[in-house]
Amino acid sequence: MQQVNNQKKLIIVTGSNKGIGLGIIKRLASRNPSYNFVMAVRNVRNGAEALEKLAQEIGNIKERVDVQELDLADSKSIENFVERVSKKYGKIDALLNNAGISATPEDESFTIDPETGLVVGDRYDPETSKRIFQTNYFGTVDLSLKILPHIAQNGKIIVVGSTYGTLSKLRSEDLKKKFQDPDLTTDQLTALAQDYLESTEKGKPSDRGWPNSAYSASKVLINHFPRTLALNNEIIQKNIQVYACCPGYVATDLNSFHGFLTVDQGAVTPSDLIELPWEVNKEYQGKFFYESKLRDLSL
Repeated sequence: MQQVNNQKKLIIVTGSNKGIGLGIIKRLASRNPSYNFVMAVRNVRNGAEALEKLAQEIGNIKERVDVQELDLADSKSIENFVERVSKKYGKIDALLNNAGISATPEDESFTIDPETGLVVGDRYDPETSKRIFQTNYFGTVDLSLKILPHIAQNGKIIVVGSTYGTLSKLRSEDLKKKFQDPDLTTDQLTALAQDYLESTEKGKPSDRGWPNSAYSASKVLINHFPRTLALNNEIIQKNIQVYACCPGYVATDLNSFHGFLTVDQGAVTPSDLIELPWEVNKEYQGKFFYESKLRDLSL
């Protein structure tokens, strides 16, 4: 993967006071002194504390990181965030959608998936599903679309998805075909997300071909969001790059630290996408990356 890292850029990283998000800021800031960041976090106090710790490793990092409140589960918070950041900076070079949640050990019936170790199990009750989807899909899409007018020419929008959201997780060929439609729009993708939530209220999602894991379903959806976004007229006119990627199975609180990769290792692929040349590569546009290489989501 060809990379360049000599431009002055402003990069928003969501969910970046810990885990992979913080690792991404650390890696990019260490590699390129001209990168500046908006650390988008639900709790600014936690963000400030994370920044203090990061300052022990990177001397001038406080001058390069702006901690801003953002709760993807709250549409008003998204609106306020976009308004604040756009007024303060005018243009943003990149939005890296890292924030995501799963079912947690505090949920009464959580299980560890035997394949990945993820704390997701088959949680698909309506309440849990809505909570997971609001951050992992709806909030991420909402933020991306609202901030799009403020993304600079030749900018980037990147989504941290997961190989836990490949089409192999779907149990219906008809449903797979809907995701594989080359003309799939963001509105149609959102309608599929609504279909999953509806399925949780009327039986098992698997009855409609979905996986019985809200986390997995949310990642199937968000993995395909960049492909639909690539068809957006403003994306095309402004030559904005759009990608999804999987950081690998990283030990974070999302999986109760069952992962076998470190945060620093998990930051590599998202960071590599930021460091790609700042011009659209038709071979890459809207695609999914794993271990910094193209990955077929149908597998």
